[in-house]
Amino acid sequence: MAWIEELLAIGWDERASRDGRTFMTPEVGLVVGIADALEDIYAEHRGILAEVLADGRTDGSLPAAEPEWDALAIHAVVVRYLEMRARGRLDRPYPAVLDDIVRRFLPAAAAGQPG
Repeated sequence: MAWIEELLAIGWDERASRDGRTFMTPEVGLVVGIADALEDIYAEHRGILAEVLADGRTDGSLPAAEPEWDALAIHAVVVRYLEMRARGRLDRPYPAVLDDIVRRFLPAAAAGQPG
């Protein structure tokens, strides 16, 4: 859950959001190598998340986890929320978005949360 919290929080941190919006401009997409570099970063993010999910499956805290698939899906949703937020198309508060993601993808972890 910490991975989701940290990455998602970028969208609600003004400085980080401003920096992130720079990477979403059409001009940046034209820079040679940027798409490959971004995909490498995304692959690293997914790899870290898959390891955490695999650990949860092994220790029984996330018994239904499918680490590679779940990492891909969670990452896709988190990145999409970040894109929507950066473009001014998401005005929901951070805790509500975080709760949505955790409840959908990590129900065992959500069940342990207060409230």
